[in-house]
Amino acid sequence: MAPSQGSQGTPQLINRFLKQEMTRQRKEMNTVNTTSLFMIPIVVGLTVAIFLIGFFLIMAFVLIPLSNLVVPSEPLMNSTQGSWRPRRALASRLLMTTRGLKFTENFLISPITYITGFNAFLGVLLLIVWVDPRPTRCRKTSDSPYKLVAALIYAALLGFSYGTTFVQFQPLLFWLLYSVLSAVIIALLANAYVPNTAYYSDLEHTRYEHWWTRPRFPTFLHALLSLLLIKIGPPFGFLLDTCTEMVSNRWLWKGLSPTEQTTAIAVLTALGNRDERRARSILIGQPPAIAGKIVYVLSKLNLALPAQRQLQLTSRGEQLVQAAMRSP
Repeated sequence: MAPSQGSQGTPQLINRFLKQEMTRQRKEMNTVNTTSLFMIPIVVGLTVAIFLIGFFLIMAFVLIPLSNLVVPSEPLMNSTQGSWRPRRALASRLLMTTRGLKFTENFLISPITYITGFNAFLGVLLLIVWVDPRPTRCRKTSDSPYKLVAALIYAALLGFSYGTTFVQFQPLLFWLLYSVLSAVIIALLANAYVPNTAYYSDLEHTRYEHWWTRPRFPTFLHALLSLLLIKIGPPFGFLLDTCTEMVSNRWLWKGLSPTEQTTAIAVLTALGNRDERRARSILIGQPPAIAGKIVYVLSKLNLALPAQRQLQLTSRGEQLVQAAMRSP
């Protein structure tokens, strides 16, 4: 009778192990989320700084010298002295001019410079999420409202940035409101970028792949944007990965629904019995959203992973499930 009792108690033991793993993962995610919230401003700040430095170098050493060729500007020093070599004299007339000095002073001192850098970053992020050509099974009914509200707030942010004098007369209040609106935009875009959990039901993915890294694109515009995003995409990919990870793992704190919990236990039990077909039939018998969520949850808990369109126990999952089955 011992084996029979152990078999009857297996679902309860697997359920207990599952909750223990969720508690462990929740503690790890608290640490990860804290680190991510610290890293996000650093990554955004560095990206904006690199963008502004690149823009400044192009203006200072390309566009302004070209404009000085068309409409000469007064040089900052006398470039006609005999001690000057011809090439240095030409460089002086093109680079070291009052026009260049005025641009440099305005660029470095004006707060509009830095506002424009952050607005450009948010604009690229909005574009990435807005044109994401995800398949129908990845879409959620809330995607369009999230993106629409984010676009409206972004438009309001542009008006607030360039249409008011807050930044000159109330800089602290301006940057406080700007930071809050930017955080809201990023949160809305992250919620829109998270795919429907049905995305994982095909047993091929454990994370959402950025659309610009895929081999095929639905339109020529997407192909052109992908060429740009391959070069400048890493910081945006990091931000989207980090924020969507936070959004996707809310189940760690909310818990699984009774149906999801029962399905997860049944799948683990079938995999523990080396019956992968039974595990797949259990998943197929559920709506794609629930099946995909079970695959995602088990992979995040490192209990089972999809491989070659099959779900297989990890070494940790094998250890826990076998321990549950052996228990009297």
